[in-house]
Amino acid sequence: MPRVQFYARLIMTIGLLADGALIGVLLSQAQPKIKHPVLRSVIVILFSLVAVIYPFRAVMRAWSEIPTYRARAEDWDKRDAIIRALAAQGETDLTVIQFDGVDGTKELDTFATHWVNRCAANYYEVKSIRAIPIPSEYIDEYFNEQSDE
Repeated sequence: MPRVQFYARLIMTIGLLADGALIGVLLSQAQPKIKHPVLRSVIVILFSLVAVIYPFRAVMRAWSEIPTYRARAEDWDKRDAIIRALAAQGETDLTVIQFDGVDGTKELDTFATHWVNRCAANYYEVKSIRAIPIPSEYIDEYFNEQSDE
């Protein structure tokens, strides 16, 4: 899950829990017209299964995306190390690798004056940072070249 969306999802989850609790209180006051206990149990089991399907699907989807996110995090950490090393060497105008944003998050831009780049430059305590796109087949070569320097 993207770090940026954590609080939004937390608020949404709390809201859904409150909705579920309120619906449970409302349904506990309702008198069911179904008197047969077996039929009532079947209906409860069906509703329970439907309620479990979506979270199970979401977990399976997130589980399948772990390798992709892990590889992205490793590349991001490598870029972070490169930026810190360049800043430690006294570089003030940095050009680094650009990654695609994930789930609507904004990554470093090609323009040093973009607000994300200005914030990153401020964070790393350098004058400017700009990012250039590199085709995915050359990313490993880029990192190897940077680590040799």
